[in-house]
Amino acid sequence: MEAEGAIPSQKETPTIVKSEIKDFYKKDVLSIIRKVLLEPVSGTYSLFENRSEKSFNQSLILMASAALVSMAFVFLIIPSQIRQYAPWFSMLVKSAFFTIVFLLLVSLVSFCIKLISGKASFKNELLTGALCAIPFTALIFLLFFFSKIMMDEQMISSLAYGGYSEIISKAGIFLVFVFYIVLLFINILLQSLRASGTKDALAWYLSPIGIFLAFYLTIKIVFM
Repeated sequence: MEAEGAIPSQKETPTIVKSEIKDFYKKDVLSIIRKVLLEPVSGTYSLFENRSEKSFNQSLILMASAALVSMAFVFLIIPSQIRQYAPWFSMLVKSAFFTIVFLLLVSLVSFCIKLISGKASFKNELLTGALCAIPFTALIFLLFFFSKIMMDEQMISSLAYGGYSEIISKAGIFLVFVFYIVLLFINILLQSLRASGTKDALAWYLSPIGIFLAFYLTIKIVFM
């Protein structure tokens, strides 16, 4: 029997991590997604207001999950015929890097804004970036389905014969979904700022700027 206060052995640590990940996916992830998507105002606000000790680990899991989905998306959209010639592995790594950098920058933006008001902890702000992993993953799925539609043989033949109206209509639907996903990004940062006591007017104006700044800096860091 181990002495009280003893440090867990190295063999026990991976087991603890695995159990936390399993519990998160079994018990918590659907509830979090439901609050962000179906209760965008009160539900998202409550996630920040009722932050628990598990929030830090859950944030890391959400970020890692979004990075894995991003890698899978890049791998699947590269045709198998081209995959042997394209630098697909570096593309997978870059897609995961892009995801992590963006989510961390959202957290950093939230941290900097709250630092001005005097209430900030970067560890706590990881939850802001992590929740953005939900609309980010939704955007990846949307891009995947749209790419499949655009590469459909019927769509290609329609384009060859000048059938631009069908493409424009589907692109319009795609842009509507993208618009709502962008609103989800902005809303997550907005509710995070509100939960910290930032004035509503200030949070409302700074949230869109913060999200677009995070996107801009991510592109600069990853691709420049």
